[in-house]
This record gives sequence, C-alpha cells and structure tokens, in this order.
Amino acid sequence: MLSLSGLRLRFGAAEIIAGIDLHIGAGELVVLLGPSGCGKTSLLRIAAGVERATAGRVENGFRRVAMVFQDPRLLPWADARDNAAFGLKAAGMGKAERRAIAEAILLRLGFSAGDLNKRPSQLSGGMMQRVAIARAFALSPDLVLMDEPFSALDVGLRHDLQALLRAEVEGAGAAVLFVTHDVTEAVRLADRIVVFSPRPACVVADVTQAPMLASVGAAYEASAALLRRPEIAAALAPPGVSPLALAGARERLSLAGKARAALR
Repeated sequence: MLSLSGLRLRFGAAEIIAGIDLHIGAGELVVLLGPSGCGKTSLLRIAAGVERATAGRVENGFRRVAMVFQDPRLLPWADARDNAAFGLKAAGMGKAERRAIAEAILLRLGFSAGDLNKRPSQLSGGMMQRVAIARAFALSPDLVLMDEPFSALDVGLRHDLQALLRAEVEGAGAAVLFVTHDVTEAVRLADRIVVFSPRPACVVADVTQAPMLASVGAAYEASAALLRRPEIAAALAPPGVSPLALAGARERLSLAGKARAALR
C-alpha cells in the first residue's frame, strides 16, 4: 500500500498542498482529478520520492515503482523494442530476455511486428506513448505513477490508449496513481477518483466507481453526474468561471454523450 498522511508542501510563501491523506491499495487504479496547477504533479513526485514534502508522512509498501510522464522521453537512437526494454537493461537483464519481454508488451499495446524496429522519429505520438507505457510495465511494477500521459493526444487516440492501459493494468495487477484534469478520462479509467481543490490542494471528494471504458455514452453521463456535485463543480471550475456556468457545460456534456452513444 502507498499511504500519504497529513501531506503538506510549500515553496517559499506559496502553499501548494494543504494537508492531504491518500491511501492506495494493490491493484487499484486511482485518478487524481483537479484543475491545472493545483498540485497533482507535485504530489505524484512526492509519491515517487523525487520531491520532499514540507510536512507529513509517506509510507510506500510497494517494492517496484515505475513512472510514465506526459513526454515519452524516449532514446532517439534506439528502436521501439530497445526503448521499452531500457529499464530492464539498466537492471542488468540480458539482451534476448529483455527484448522478448518488451516485444510482448508492445504487441499487446497494438504494435505490429514491423513497428518494433522503428526509432522514435518514425513513430506517431500515440505510438511513442505506448512505448513509454511498455517501458514502465516491462519492469513488472507494483505501482505505476502516471502524469497526464495522454493529454497531448487527440480524443479518439486517448480513448484507445485508455482501454489498452486498463487492460495492461488488470493483467499486471499493479496499482496505478494517474494524474489528469480531464473528467471523462477519470471516469473511463478509475476505480477511485480523488478530486483536488484549486491550490493549495486538498481533497474535496473521493469517489469509488466502476471504470466506464465500454460505453462512451456512459462515460459522458458519469462525467456529468460528477459535475452535478456542488463541491466537485466548485473545485473544477476554471478561474473566472462560476460553478453555475459549469452546470450548463455538464448538461451539454451529458447530451453530447447521449448523441455519441446513439451514433455508435
């Protein structure tokens, strides 16, 4: 289990995180949902051990932790297979074994055999992000930390990768802490959605749900339902936008979901 207790973070006079308690068990996919700049990534970095909290306690019972960033951060001179195997190489695994593991994961994530030898410059953005996901899961992690990995991709590709990620998580049995500011992405992926307030971040809601990958319409309906909760609407409303205005947006979101579902 990953336990964050009484977590606080300050940079000089600025308070970034204002007392967060968060516990993630084995096999859970927990999404941190909140407005941009609210402290989600800072919390992820604290969980990863690369940033120190000002106060509070971090207890990480997971032995193997991997991270996926918004930028895939691939080695430009290495092909897709070797990029996915990079962590295993760093761990001292032999070439044939690590390449076989990386290849198997890439094929599960939708690569063709002909794509495995391509370098990053020959890959689309979605394919590069699949390599980054494969690199993380090749390590057989107990916990994967993901910082808005699909935010730069178009909607259709995001949906495809969300489904592939969910399948990989369920197959590996890893816990995942996933950062996003996209409500629909949260409801499609998460077992639990933890909603943060604007900075300084605190938890305003912790919602347990069943992931809604199967139906686009159901995901939009669930997104609209979340935004009907006043505390969530207030937390996610952009600066200068009232929760009342967001209420109109959530109804349009619900109608859009019904329309898209009808067309499928």
